[in-house]
Amino acid sequence: MKLTSTFLLIIFSCLVFGQEDTKKINYSAFLQTGPSYRTTNVDYSYPENPAGVYGGGLMIAYKLNKLKIQSGVQYQQYAILSRFEGLVFGNQINHQTGNVSANKEFDAVSFKYLHQYITVPLGVNYNLFQFGSKNSIHVSAGIAGNFYLNSKNIVKKYKAGKTIDRKTENYTFDARKVSLSSYYAITYERAMKNKSFFVGSKFDVFHNPNTNSTTIKRTPYKFSLLVGIGFYTKRTSK
Repeated sequence: MKLTSTFLLIIFSCLVFGQEDTKKINYSAFLQTGPSYRTTNVDYSYPENPAGVYGGGLMIAYKLNKLKIQSGVQYQQYAILSRFEGLVFGNQINHQTGNVSANKEFDAVSFKYLHQYITVPLGVNYNLFQFGSKNSIHVSAGIAGNFYLNSKNIVKKYKAGKTIDRKTENYTFDARKVSLSSYYAITYERAMKNKSFFVGSKFDVFHNPNTNSTTIKRTPYKFSLLVGIGFYTKRTSK
């Protein structure tokens, strides 16, 4: 909530003291997708692999020449994937859900531990390079408060390399309710009248572990392909 209050104060100051005839308010919506990872201080005996995740949100930005101050609200996912191959007979032990009976019905199983957040960012976007009147390269960076929603365990069974069963379960996770992260992005933007389209890459990283444990520390991060559309409304002087 402190992040939101700070952003609103900045916007209010800009509206009162800025030159309204040269400023623009920008609204945008975006989607992102890519692999999610995590660092940990524990060496696990089972495999951990990156997992594909999604995100998206709505942003509002106030333009000051080449600089935009931006905030909004987002939905973000972080995940990790464990997959066990060559299951022929007996019981295989899953570290989260217990025993998995391996039989002739499947020969591999994967567990995707998915964590979902509502995120409130506060950052800046800078027009790094302009070529022509409609094309530009932007860089952006900022911090974000991540508010934990829930966790899911997505279990898939495989036979001869094909998925034969998929099940989503609730997953009890000792999550930190609020975590701090930062983001960094570079995008290409194409302006079209009062709209713009953008595409680029984005990096999100937590600054503290996402669990309450003081002994096992897991810190998520992810790389994403970012696509979105923006809309501009121009203010005029009174």
